[in-house]
Amino acid sequence: LYRWLAPEGLRLGPEVAGNLRPSAGVLEAMGVLTDDGEVLPHLACITSAQIGRPLRTRWTRVEDRTAAATSMRYQFPAEGVVTRHPKIEGAWSDGSGIWFAASYTKDPLPWSAPRNRGMIFRYDLRTSTLTLKAYFPWLDVMPGLDAPAWARDHYFDGPDNVHVTPYGGLIITEDGSGANHVLSWTEELGAQAVALNAIDDEEFSGPCFSPDGKTLFVSTQTEPGRTFAITGPWKRYLG
Repeated sequence: LYRWLAPEGLRLGPEVAGNLRPSAGVLEAMGVLTDDGEVLPHLACITSAQIGRPLRTRWTRVEDRTAAATSMRYQFPAEGVVTRHPKIEGAWSDGSGIWFAASYTKDPLPWSAPRNRGMIFRYDLRTSTLTLKAYFPWLDVMPGLDAPAWARDHYFDGPDNVHVTPYGGLIITEDGSGANHVLSWTEELGAQAVALNAIDDEEFSGPCFSPDGKTLFVSTQTEPGRTFAITGPWKRYLG
């Protein structure tokens, strides 16, 4: 997880982003802290037991920010500096924070980190804290299209793209094993299936609403690719 701190008033146009002059800002990597100030080695160390609990963070400067000599992922070889995860996916801002998905966690892992089928986090820009909002537990085999509806639509995995809806809560698309869904999520109700990809069980992607909030757009990735426009009434379903 990285953030870019630009000087006040600086606009990162192509001439700045391409050259990344020393005055263009600072790139930093996140460390998630335990109560005693240690840095968690992996996001998977945060489990369902910590849902809703804000965790402090610490940011460390990336010296080789253009990765001219070393890929950024290898610039912090020592433990206790940054918190890692191999598959951080879609992100979306609600204005005061950043929501993002960690699609899944498999082996190899630190000894204290269990496998999972996905996590949703929110980073609060004001307090610089990270909070686990949703947790998808590990199942060795996920229900496929031949499974009964109750199994397909209650076991979710592989959260990928995340969109903050105009009505509060999230729309999440899956890139997982078994059946893939478009999901709605709120803190009160958790995750619920909005749509199931019954064509060929491919990945959903790119959820977003039209400016008037009446139409939800989602796409599928496998060629030839498809984009669906789904009308509500979304205020009734998601409000």
